[in-house]
Amino acid sequence: MECPACGRSGWRVVKRAMAAAVMIPLLVGGCASTPESRLRSEIWGVYWLSAKACGPRFTNFYVDNIKLDGSVTLVGHTSVGIEDFRACYWKSLEAAIEKRRTGGLPVPQTVSLQPPVDIELD
Repeated sequence: MECPACGRSGWRVVKRAMAAAVMIPLLVGGCASTPESRLRSEIWGVYWLSAKACGPRFTNFYVDNIKLDGSVTLVGHTSVGIEDFRACYWKSLEAAIEKRRTGGLPVPQTVSLQPPVDIELD
């Protein structure tokens, strides 16, 4: 078989090599994911959704960063309302974690229901 673009034979070998170059990293990456890393990612998603659910209620600051341990960094021009944000975040987080538990989904023992919330003033 000839390469349609270049007129050379061996096109099948090139196609297979290109397919292998794409597939091998995908397969290795998929196998490298452990149950612990997937659970960490799922719990981070719970932190993220809880923080994002509360963020729009406050116009003085915005959610800038959410770490794997659930700690949140806010950025804003005043810290007025941060206590209300903390209460909202922690309440939302507690409800989401309880929903996971009652749904039979795993929750790590180390999950924090009241992770730190800090603000950086601009």
